[in-house]
Amino acid sequence: MKNKTLSPVKLIISALAVINLAVLLLFHYGIPENETLPNTAGLPGLGTTLQLPSRFPAVTDLDLPNLGRKLVSAGDISAADANGTDITDRIQFEADLDSRDERIAHATFSVQSDSDEKPVSITVSLPVTLNRPVLILTTDTVSLARNEAFSPLSYVEEAVDASGAAVSDISVIGTVDTSVAGTSHVTLQAKDVSGYVSDPKTLTVIVD
Repeated sequence: MKNKTLSPVKLIISALAVINLAVLLLFHYGIPENETLPNTAGLPGLGTTLQLPSRFPAVTDLDLPNLGRKLVSAGDISAADANGTDITDRIQFEADLDSRDERIAHATFSVQSDSDEKPVSITVSLPVTLNRPVLILTTDTVSLARNEAFSPLSYVEEAVDASGAAVSDISVIGTVDTSVAGTSHVTLQAKDVSGYVSDPKTLTVIVD
C-alpha cells in the first residue's frame, strides 16, 4: 500500500485550519488568569522589535518620569533592529497622567533603528500611587436651561485621599448665573485632612 502525501496546497490549507482553530479556542476560553502575554511590538527578523515586561513595578507619580530609565537599567525592556543588533539604548519614554483620573498613567515606549521610517512603539496604561487627593468629575461640560438650578458638587463622582478614604472638603471657585445665556467656568479642588490638595478640575457650564 502506497503512502499518501499531501500536496503543498493541501499542507498550507491544513496549517491554516490548525491556526484558525487555535485562535478560536483562545477567544472562546480566554487567557488563563495567572498567565500574561508579554508586551511586544514588531516581529524578530522582519524589523525592529521592542519588548516590554508583562508586569510593571509599582510606581508613584514622582517616580513616573524615571520609569523608562529604571526599566532599561534593570534589563526589563529591550529592543533590537532587523539584524538582531541591540538598540535598547535608543528606547524613548514618555508618560502622562490621565486627565480624568490621575491614578492612571499612559506610558509610551518607542524605538527607531537607522532603517525604520517611523518608530516602533507600545503604549500601556499603568496604575500610579499618588501622595495627594484625587477628584473625579462625572463630566467636564454641563448644558443647562435658563434659570435651571445648578450645584457644582453634584458633578463630583469621586473625591478620595491617597489612602482611598473619602474627602469631603471640596472648594468651588467661580459662579454661574443661569438666568443669563452664555458659558461659564467653575473650578473644583479637594483637600484632605493633611492639607494636600488635588489637581484642580474645571467644569464648563453652558446656559442656553
